[in-house]
Amino acid sequence: MKTPSEAHRLHSGYVCLGCNVDREKNIGLACRELEAVLSDVYWADSRWTEPVNFPNPAVFCNRVAFFVTDLEAGEVCEQFKRVERLCGRTPSDKANGIVKMDIDLLAFDHRVLKPEDWERDYVRTSVQELSLTCKKTRL
Repeated sequence: MKTPSEAHRLHSGYVCLGCNVDREKNIGLACRELEAVLSDVYWADSRWTEPVNFPNPAVFCNRVAFFVTDLEAGEVCEQFKRVERLCGRTPSDKANGIVKMDIDLLAFDHRVLKPEDWERDYVRTSVQELSLTCKKTRL
C-alpha cells in the first residue's frame, strides 16, 4: 500500500507506440486508452518508418508521447501490456511479422530505459517536437 506521500508523487516519462497492421485504428485506440490511464499525455505527430531487421515489409506507424502520472513504472508497464492486448496483440504475432501494437516505456523519471530505441531518428525527432510543445504549455 502506498504511503500518502507516495500516492501523490508524480512521475514523468516517454512512451513509444508502433504497429504495422490496422495502423490508424490501433494507434487511435492505444492513444485514447493511455490518455484515460495517465494523468497528462502530450503526443508528437505520427511517423511512418520502414521495418528494421523484420520479416514483414509493411511500414510501421509510430507515435511518441511525454506523460505525467502518479503510477509507478511497473504499473505503467502493466497498463501498456493491457492496451497491447486490447489492440489484438498475441504472443505468436511478432514471429509472423505482425505487430498490432507494441508499446515501450522509453524513459521514466529522467532515466532512459531503452537506449537503442531512444537513439532512433523518429524517436529523437518526436522528443524534440515534444520539448517545443511542452515549453509552449509550460510543463
